[in-house]
Amino acid sequence: MVVMIIPHSLYSSCPVSYGLTYGLRRVFQSVKYLLYICVGVYALTQLWVKPVGAYGESFFTVPADMQKRVEFWQSIFTRYGDDVFVIHDRAEPWRIIDFVFFDRLSESKNDPRFLRRDFQSVVLAKYMARYRKALDRFEEHGQKASGYGEAEREVYMTYQDSYEHLERLYKGETRIRAQRGLAHSFWKAAYLAQDYLPYFEKEFRDVGMPIELTRLAFVESMFNPDAISKVGASGMWQFMKATARSFLKVNYRIDERHSPLKAARAAALLLKSDYAALQSWPLAVSAYNHGRGGILRATRVVGTRNLADIIVGYKSRAFGFASQNFYAEFLAAVASYRYLIKKGRISVRPSRLDIMAVTLRKPTQVKDLSVVLGIKQSTIQELNQCINKQTYTRHASYVLPKNYRLYVPRRY
Repeated sequence: MVVMIIPHSLYSSCPVSYGLTYGLRRVFQSVKYLLYICVGVYALTQLWVKPVGAYGESFFTVPADMQKRVEFWQSIFTRYGDDVFVIHDRAEPWRIIDFVFFDRLSESKNDPRFLRRDFQSVVLAKYMARYRKALDRFEEHGQKASGYGEAEREVYMTYQDSYEHLERLYKGETRIRAQRGLAHSFWKAAYLAQDYLPYFEKEFRDVGMPIELTRLAFVESMFNPDAISKVGASGMWQFMKATARSFLKVNYRIDERHSPLKAARAAALLLKSDYAALQSWPLAVSAYNHGRGGILRATRVVGTRNLADIIVGYKSRAFGFASQNFYAEFLAAVASYRYLIKKGRISVRPSRLDIMAVTLRKPTQVKDLSVVLGIKQSTIQELNQCINKQTYTRHASYVLPKNYRLYVPRRY
């Protein structure tokens, strides 16, 4: 604001000084009130117009009560390679008992079998059996078990920092698991992600979601478009059929879970719906894995909406290790991807896809797509793998509806 200062000598001797002063005061007051109104209207528009996703990364800062859990997953994503296993406490993953370095075993023993996954499974099973035997000894003998051998000493050193942990150990309540390192896999995924993230981020922006949520594809599939889980989740975004049908076309000829971009938009819409219902990012992101109903049930049973408290207090076979750690893995993936770029281990590059979406103007048989779009059938099939392979060959008379969206090279 520009403020006009009129010297006292200028108006004190003027016969209309009072009128001038009064008039200027009224003008300044009017300007001031107008500014107040403008500021108020701007603030209200920010509250009304700002979509859920128009928030910065500060909405995904690491809560203090999940710091150690997130740091554990960051180390899995960036520090320990795929030939390393971390043996750790199931309830508190950051409580690490031992490491199995298969790469070092292969080198020291001059035995390439240690780099084969099937052989690693056999060797790891022996490690786990030995440590579970150690846990049984602590349940049977208490602190005296720490003198039995190296495995017992490692276990005791891991839990000796508090009476509470030792009490769990002596009561036989301690559970352990082994986690494979993923540093190599994460690096490969981070390189591949740069082909997809520009498109994913646009889909998320279009529905008002934070673009950091696109990093969920690291946790779900490591950006593998062909990923299929043992429970039937499919595609880069790991949708189950029942959930996918609310957002995608899934039938015996088309499965849009295998279209990374279409599934990305579906993921954004699902997360938006979950956030609207749960009003918490930790809960909404966890619901992507565990389901909204499951998360709501957990909040009612435990009597809190704090995810860290739910992880500790909610006992359900369905709410297992994967669900408990899903949000922490997401936060770790966001930080790990940023870390790789910052340290120069991944160079930011343009996407190699260079594609765009087109919609069919009328119902079209699959066999006619090449003629209608003016591009090779092999190119259509490569960019639209949501249309099953047999549909392109044995069932090519299948009709795609009007306005069906397909992906084609940007310059075709």
